[in-house]
Amino acid sequence: MNIVMWVDNWEGELPMPAILKPKPLWTGKQIMSLIIPEKMTMTRTSGKSDDDKWFSSKDESIYIYKGELLQGYMTKGIVGDGPGGLVHLIWLDIGHSATCDFMTRCQRIVNNWLIITGHTISCADIVPSEDCVTEIKKIREDAQKAFDQAVEDFQDAEKIEKQGNHKAGKRIFDSFEVHINTVLNKLRGQAEKKSKDTIKFRYNQFNKMVWAGSKGKPTNLAQVMGLLGQQNIEGARIRNGFARRTLPHFQKEDNGIIARGFVLSNFFQGLEPYEFFFHTMGGREGLSDTAVKTSRTGYIQRKLVKALEDVLVRYDGTIRDSIGSLIQTCYGEDSLAGEYIETQKIAEIEYSNEQFEKEYRFIRDFENQVSIKEFLEREYERKLNKDVISEIDESARQSRQKYEPFCLEEEYRDLLEARDLFRKCFYFYSFKQSLDLNIPVNIDRMLRSTKIEMSKNNRIYDKDESRLSPIYVYRVINELFTKLDNDAINRGVDPNALMLFKAHVRLHLSSKKIVIKHKINKEKFEQLVREVEARYKQAIAHPGETIGAIAAQSVGEPTTQMTLNTFHFAGVSDRNVTLGVPRLQEILDASKNIKTPEVTIFFERKLEKPEDKQEMREQIEYQQVFKYIESTKILYDYEQEEIFDDEESQQNPWKLIIQFDKQKLAIDLYDKLYSEIAKLQNQLKFTASKSTYTQCFITIQYRENSNNDENSIQMQQQDNKSVYIALLELEKKIREIYIGGIQGVDKIYPAEKDFVGKWDTKTGKKVTDKETIFKTSGTNLKKIIKIDGVDSQRTYSNDIQEIAKVIGIEAARKSIINEIREVIEPYDIYINYRHLSILADWMTLRGRITPINRNGINRIPGISCLRKSSFEETVEILNSAAIFFEKDKLTGVTENIIFGQNCDIGTGSFELLIDQMKVQDFKTKREADYDNIPEQSPMSEAADYFNTPVNPNTPGVGMMTPGFSVHNIMGNFTPSTPNQGFSPFITSTPNYPQNNPKSPSQIAYARSSQISPKIDNSPQIVSPNYTPHNSTPAERASPYSASPNYKIHQGQSNSPAYIASPNMNSPQYDIKGSSHIAQQIKGEMHNIQEENESGSESESRDN
Repeated sequence: MNIVMWVDNWEGELPMPAILKPKPLWTGKQIMSLIIPEKMTMTRTSGKSDDDKWFSSKDESIYIYKGELLQGYMTKGIVGDGPGGLVHLIWLDIGHSATCDFMTRCQRIVNNWLIITGHTISCADIVPSEDCVTEIKKIREDAQKAFDQAVEDFQDAEKIEKQGNHKAGKRIFDSFEVHINTVLNKLRGQAEKKSKDTIKFRYNQFNKMVWAGSKGKPTNLAQVMGLLGQQNIEGARIRNGFARRTLPHFQKEDNGIIARGFVLSNFFQGLEPYEFFFHTMGGREGLSDTAVKTSRTGYIQRKLVKALEDVLVRYDGTIRDSIGSLIQTCYGEDSLAGEYIETQKIAEIEYSNEQFEKEYRFIRDFENQVSIKEFLEREYERKLNKDVISEIDESARQSRQKYEPFCLEEEYRDLLEARDLFRKCFYFYSFKQSLDLNIPVNIDRMLRSTKIEMSKNNRIYDKDESRLSPIYVYRVINELFTKLDNDAINRGVDPNALMLFKAHVRLHLSSKKIVIKHKINKEKFEQLVREVEARYKQAIAHPGETIGAIAAQSVGEPTTQMTLNTFHFAGVSDRNVTLGVPRLQEILDASKNIKTPEVTIFFERKLEKPEDKQEMREQIEYQQVFKYIESTKILYDYEQEEIFDDEESQQNPWKLIIQFDKQKLAIDLYDKLYSEIAKLQNQLKFTASKSTYTQCFITIQYRENSNNDENSIQMQQQDNKSVYIALLELEKKIREIYIGGIQGVDKIYPAEKDFVGKWDTKTGKKVTDKETIFKTSGTNLKKIIKIDGVDSQRTYSNDIQEIAKVIGIEAARKSIINEIREVIEPYDIYINYRHLSILADWMTLRGRITPINRNGINRIPGISCLRKSSFEETVEILNSAAIFFEKDKLTGVTENIIFGQNCDIGTGSFELLIDQMKVQDFKTKREADYDNIPEQSPMSEAADYFNTPVNPNTPGVGMMTPGFSVHNIMGNFTPSTPNQGFSPFITSTPNYPQNNPKSPSQIAYARSSQISPKIDNSPQIVSPNYTPHNSTPAERASPYSASPNYKIHQGQSNSPAYIASPNMNSPQYDIKGSSHIAQQIKGEMHNIQEENESGSESESRDN
């Protein structure tokens, strides 16, 4: 009852209790039902449960029917500000007013519920249960067993090869580290799940807070009650220090799970000293990320806003900036605003041909049907009216006689094309294979609402025969498409922008679905089609919309969130942000030398055999001898002098011994290394001896002359030093020997990936198979795509500059979008495609990649110097503009803000044309009305054509000319206000005494009027912004400064659109022939002054 009192639309009658006996009780669902609009119907699953949406054991699925919350809890994901949430749907379906009311009521009742009930987490909520303790103890044991097993497996060569644990291009020990880190992180995830499952949800306030989305994550639950798990720094286990150990608590060379950062304790038990140190290492990394990268991401957003601030939707539907550069022909490739986009599930994408035909083809196997009527009566018995069956049979018979395609068969072909279009646009090119697509107009929800309206008194109508003809449905949908196409052409938009929307409508409003499945009658179907059309037109982006600023905020804000999330997941490797923000910075700066260049290589055929993989790898990976050298030594062999063999005695005693890394070498590669080194023998005159494969080293010695005379022996002794130096140089040459591959590709990492976008052409089913791809460290895209067997259409590099150089600027545009998505998607962040496309198009529209920094924004030709100076390099840019006499047309946002003018955006993106003849006619017709105004009224001044015009619509206090500042003179003033036209809040200037003539109030009251014939020592009943420029100081109509927007032009006005505006306070007012009017004004003012003087003389004589 207390909470109901805070519902402003409550009519005083309590709803029926959910529980009647033994005591009437109400639920929170009934409270929420009081504030949810009655027209709202919504069905949504939480995504966390596999339960059916109509029944959830944990009550996680939401079902709202006519404003009644029948199932589910209101969590942050449901009521939050995300797309498809309750707030978003109320705004879409009902309107902004109902949305505002719902949000206000929701906040009010939740606040008061918290006051009454409260939410407290006590020590009892963090005590782990016995089941939790048992499960965590088991996980600790499993962690140690997994480590022991990994150590055993990596000491057996057969197991390494069989299990594929040896990562390509890595040492065995490095592969072991990757493997054990992955295993330990999985165990931490199990601890998280067990901790959550063993908590009694109803009695644990901590879990309730996490589940509701108020604060905390399941990871925090595991850290409090379970275990902290493996702590990671830079995505790996904590490395040994200079003393070959992590901390002094452990022995040297200890690589166990505890010594390398696996924390077995939790916060409830308390951490051991070494565990505390490990945890602070991971926490410090997250804290430094938060502290440093918060300012960096804020700077990223500022640069994005400055770059895209003037990107607008124009009236022809194109996207242009302030200097007229064409960025897109239509916004987001469909001309729709982002706020109308919803996440919808299109399950038909994965339908096979057989399943799709069963679902959508009205007459299956149409070609082989002898009697259409018999088939329809048999297939749709008690579902389709006989008159409709006869109409379909007659239409099919006429089509066969005329050898024309049957309209329902044409519809089925259109449906197949719609399915393939969705597969191509959303499934093939996406990183995540998901059926949740972001498209406008949720037709499923509209159908559900239509069926609810059709059900009278909750009567079940599914047993009725449908009287709606499928042929009529198909024709109405085609008429809708024709109307939308014509409307798009009239707006100057390419009709191809409607392709996805047409496919969406075609799939959801197919004849079989409408007639057989939903059984919509003709009236409701026509109403539904009209609503679909209205919703689509409503979703079209409005001209003047600053979609550039919206795109900048949409990209910048998630970047900030991505940084701030790191501290809460400190030490968790799969949430590491180290590569996130710097990588985004590289993309926006269009860096030419990126830190981690990489090429993803796809192949035309599947590489099944290891020999094929190795062959392809040898062609790509750049191989030099130094990669396989473990150590080199130069030794002097004293035993060489005691050898009597002539051939061996001719060799110099200095030896170069090259030791190779056995783990990296294969036998054939070792032979190839030896053969490449042996090629140098002839020109350098040395011999090389090859050792066995088990020892893996090569010995090199120089040959000497065979002469044994004294001179040669003396020269040999003198050349010992030069031989040693020659061996050092030889070592360098041997290290640089090229073996094979492409220069720039340092390493290759083979990986398995699911086939994306592969469909069986016969069955239409998705191909569930894997393919081998190569990930490279280093890049040389131009040479890689030339290799036979490499799929050049799918192979791509993460170096955007290289893609622009090798493939072209359009490929670079697509790469920018893909790379940004690849950065944000690991953090479960979604940015709509239209925002990313605006950013990518702006960066590439000039035929080269324009970086989002001072080197890009401030180097664009034709851009405003004021805009550039407001960003960075202010002094340099203004100096350059002054030296080269640059002109600024004030067409952008920043320039107009600097000068206090309206910007060419939103409602300021259009101008008014004044019809001078109609203005003159209006003044003539209303002249008698001005004559009836009393003389003493402030409005009498408005009747004088030569004074500042004032009419009843003059703006009130504070609504003056934007360029006029009232702070320097007196209170806000307008002639239409009472109190003799002065602000009621007028006061003296504090810097001067009251009787000081410089005080604004004294000036206003002491100065006599130059215009009013009746009032002495009265304030000026004119606009404080009005000053005739050609009058003398004694003749000024106002003591205040002139409005900066008011000008009396000498001669003709530059703009024919603004001539003698009836409201002279308009900033666009111009006077033609100003000298003539000035003389006329001066004469009239002189006459008025003479009348005042004569009137005062007559009054004095009377007195």
